[in-house]
Amino acid sequence: MKKIKFTTSILLGFLITCFVYYVYKILPISPHSLPVWSDEFMYYINSHAFYETNELAAPLTFSGNGSTLLHSDAHGMMYTLTHGYIAKIFGWQNLNMIYTNLLLIAISAFSFSLVKNLDLQSKLMAMLFVLTYPFTMLFGLTYMQEIFHVFFGVMAGIALYKSFTSSHRNRYIGIYIAIISIAALYRPTWLFWFVGLIPLAKSKTQYILFSLLFFTGIGLSFLYAKYYFEFVPNFFNKALTTLNTKGFGVFISLLYDHFIDNINSYKEIHAQFIYNLLKIAILVITAIFTFLLIRKKEKIFLSVVSILYLNILFLLVIYDAFSWREIRFLTPLFYFSIIFIIKYLKPYIKYAITLFLFISFINAQKELFINNRKQIINPKDLHTENTKLKDVISSFSTTQPLIGLLDFYPSDNSMDLLALPIKSNSNIPIRYIVPYYKVPHVKHNFIIKKNNGKLSAYQINNE
Repeated sequence: MKKIKFTTSILLGFLITCFVYYVYKILPISPHSLPVWSDEFMYYINSHAFYETNELAAPLTFSGNGSTLLHSDAHGMMYTLTHGYIAKIFGWQNLNMIYTNLLLIAISAFSFSLVKNLDLQSKLMAMLFVLTYPFTMLFGLTYMQEIFHVFFGVMAGIALYKSFTSSHRNRYIGIYIAIISIAALYRPTWLFWFVGLIPLAKSKTQYILFSLLFFTGIGLSFLYAKYYFEFVPNFFNKALTTLNTKGFGVFISLLYDHFIDNINSYKEIHAQFIYNLLKIAILVITAIFTFLLIRKKEKIFLSVVSILYLNILFLLVIYDAFSWREIRFLTPLFYFSIIFIIKYLKPYIKYAITLFLFISFINAQKELFINNRKQIINPKDLHTENTKLKDVISSFSTTQPLIGLLDFYPSDNSMDLLALPIKSNSNIPIRYIVPYYKVPHVKHNFIIKKNNGKLSAYQINNE
């Protein structure tokens, strides 16, 4: 009994230390802080535009038109809707997205306290896994939206676990389907996770139904991505073009070469400790549950392994294993696996993981993205630049929608995109063609140029 009490005290001490450190990192963040990366600019500005104009069509897109349906950017419509409606309830603040991240982190950690068949130590351990896994704080204190997928990963894991172990099996299967369906609105590949339901089948009819749901989900994920997410010239689109123009043989050869390139990229050792840790962690988890499946031959492990392998296979064959893309895509698998690690690994392994993650959490602090965000844009300068451009663009005489082409590549850590007005003085929405990618774009009626760090707008005649 003393041993249990002592271990619980240690875990509580770790948890309190994490909480204090989160507070220590959060307090210095200025309310005037702003996004600094290209993806962050798109999330932030397009959400703010929806709040201001009630127009779902994104002002910042690569083509000036966005997705085929609803005209969203390459991230889809859900982040815009989520943050836009949060702002309509609580008001727009620069840090709304970071506050939302922190709330999702808290809910994800706290959710384990509600799992009835976990003892206190297991609950504390699971909470620590969420808080100390370096990815959490790494992205949680930025305007990136990866914490949504941390949250979905935790919830999907708990729901799937309960689907196998609870007497209310069908209820939790329904919850799992609902979680995956909602998550897929933010990232379509979540629909692949329906594969985890197939081992739950207790009859031929259920097997057919779950299999049909899985294959339907795959089809819907591609359709949803095609029509509701702006086109990006990535490898997948290149592969489809190759299939249509050069035939199946060349298509398979292209997939194989990309697969090998991705494996080689994944094996590369990065200069950052966090980067290497996050890549290795997914492989270790996959190896652990593969071992458990081989040894115990239980359906619950088949379900977990199916989800792990399918996501890894998709990354290596279709997506990219470099530039943090592999980390962002695969890391939800760790949070999904937490409940299974807590329930099925031996105590000494769980304690070792807890200690390792806590040490990694402390060691990773010097590599946090937040450390490089010391420069704060002067709100007065930003307002001045925005007002100047707004007055000029509002003066343009045109019967067409206001669409501007940026005649430069926007810089990170700058006002290049933040200074762009999202509506004219007469409240007409303004859209921009942002040249992060070279894609066909719609006609524009003005150009934004950058000279000596200053932005200027010039009308052109496309009438």
